[in-house]
Amino acid sequence: MQHLMILVLVIFGTTQLFAQSFTVAAYNIRHGKGMDNQLNLERSATVLKALRAELIALQEVDSVCLRSGNIDQAAELADMLGMYHAFGRFMDYDGGKYGLAVLSKFPIREVHRHQLPEGAEPRCALEIIVSLPDNQLASFVSIHHDWTDEKLRIPQVNALIKALESRQHPVILAGDFNTTRKAPSFDLLKEAGFLMDEEKEATFPSVQPREEIDYILLRGFAKAAKVHIVGETMASDHRPIFARLSLK
Repeated sequence: MQHLMILVLVIFGTTQLFAQSFTVAAYNIRHGKGMDNQLNLERSATVLKALRAELIALQEVDSVCLRSGNIDQAAELADMLGMYHAFGRFMDYDGGKYGLAVLSKFPIREVHRHQLPEGAEPRCALEIIVSLPDNQLASFVSIHHDWTDEKLRIPQVNALIKALESRQHPVILAGDFNTTRKAPSFDLLKEAGFLMDEEKEATFPSVQPREEIDYILLRGFAKAAKVHIVGETMASDHRPIFARLSLK
């Protein structure tokens, strides 16, 4: 009987630990256009489904644009993956809107579009607030900073930090930061309490990647997330990334 009780406790404890962890991911989908120059959103969905993530930050997303078939890509991906979604507009483009998105297995409680200082293009950050498996709130933020100049990324990061400074719950930043971890804009994020994986691995371009520009950063967690790079080379010009996070 004693051995049975120990077994039950072990199984229960393992189940509890699993229930208190979840996976987050980020992927610049290039509006579904692959390295073969073919537009194939179903292929993007297949890549995302394989990540088995509860929270996904997407960049370069079209909403009813002519070039991508006049569909709402965030809504289509959410439908294919069985997830909730939110879209953040950068600008009007090609008869529709261009920006970033978030997909979530958890019901979305709040959506906040944070306007950032403009760079080569208009930019924003898209934040959703969700309830995690232990009912704790968390902010999940899709990032896509300026791709041309660190002098433009610094004010964007300062605006992002200010927009999130009042959050008392954990915050997850995920996406295409368009810079290296040694850049001054990353120093600002570290000073603001965001943690990042120490191991460096290139994410761009997807074929023979040379630069690390896609990241997952955490604030309000005990330690940084171990980020994994997926060796997908065709669906986009970026490689997808993901991390398993523990609430304890």
